[in-house]
Amino acid sequence: MTGGSGAARRLQRVLRANQVGLWGSVLVLVVLRLTLTADTGLTVGVLMLTAGGVALLVAEYWVRRGRLALVAVLIVVANWIPAVGVAYATPFITPVGLFALLVPVVLLLDYLSPRVLTRVAMGTVLATATLAGVGEWRRTQATAAMTAPTITIPLVVLFVFGVVGVLSAGLVQHTRRLTEQAEALRLSRSRLASAADDARRGIERDLHDGAQQRLSTLSVRLGRARRLLPGEPTQAEQVLTAAQEELHEAIKELRDLAHGIYPMLLEQRGLAQALAAAARRATRPCSVEAPGLARYPAAVENAVYFCCLEAIHNADRHSGATAITLRLRHDDDALAFTVSDDGSGFDALAVTSRGLTGMVDRIRAAGGTLSIDSTPGVGTVVAGRLPAVVLPPS
Repeated sequence: MTGGSGAARRLQRVLRANQVGLWGSVLVLVVLRLTLTADTGLTVGVLMLTAGGVALLVAEYWVRRGRLALVAVLIVVANWIPAVGVAYATPFITPVGLFALLVPVVLLLDYLSPRVLTRVAMGTVLATATLAGVGEWRRTQATAAMTAPTITIPLVVLFVFGVVGVLSAGLVQHTRRLTEQAEALRLSRSRLASAADDARRGIERDLHDGAQQRLSTLSVRLGRARRLLPGEPTQAEQVLTAAQEELHEAIKELRDLAHGIYPMLLEQRGLAQALAAAARRATRPCSVEAPGLARYPAAVENAVYFCCLEAIHNADRHSGATAITLRLRHDDDALAFTVSDDGSGFDALAVTSRGLTGMVDRIRAAGGTLSIDSTPGVGTVVAGRLPAVVLPPS
């Protein structure tokens, strides 16, 4: 996996830290329940902490399948449930629970789209109100029979250290990620600049070896025809016919070169039709699924087009696939795409190439993420996602 695997690993670390905290809390409450008091509140707290732990186990399943946004939401919800349970079990530490509700939201901002973040924020506000209400209700019910002083101190210590530990780990991880992103951005810019230089040299080489050579030949043929025209008009006509064919080939090469630099179909008709045209040029069966795809800003369409084009070319040339499938869809304020094939595959961790690196750099430069998953003998899936706003119909 390339590009997107780092985000998955970071999210998995947050998930594991939450699992340790929740199941550790379950263990402590069970010990308190068995050794210090038989208060019903502790039983409720254990049950709700366990429910949160189960939600984290579900999140563990989805993180392995790349559903990072869903995992982030599950982590947040998994903190809502036990926080309310702890407020019920020991209302005297409600302020700590209120603080704990905010920690996962802060740590998981990068994994949530604006729309989902709005919903999560609303849910967090509701969970906070519920926690405060439950805590206040239970506090007013507190009696000496609850043995609150006995259990409050260890619980306060437990949750304060737990929250501080998770928050500290998150801040360290966030700082490390920012450092990695800054370095990746520097390297990406360097590679993009180098790629631009290579592209310019490639255009110069293509012009020199292709159209320029044909135009030079055309000039020679026209000169010969001019000399033959007075005395041998028939032969001059043959030379002019050959010159006309040479001119047509030169025009075709220039058109193909211009299409490779920037296809007019992309600008005029959008991603779906431009990529459908690219799929038709492939030598292997290649299909495009983009039902109702809208238009996006040029920077987004350019990045997705050339990334998908490289993925199609790689599958067409190297995979031996019997089918290549390109899918594009608008997904929660973002443009998502996949290019999959059933070819020979490769070891994505062992294989590096300028083409693959260029794909990742191009998508990252547009603010998106790209993952390349491939298994030898199974096939390859290139999946990307870019934040994008749909343009109004022109």
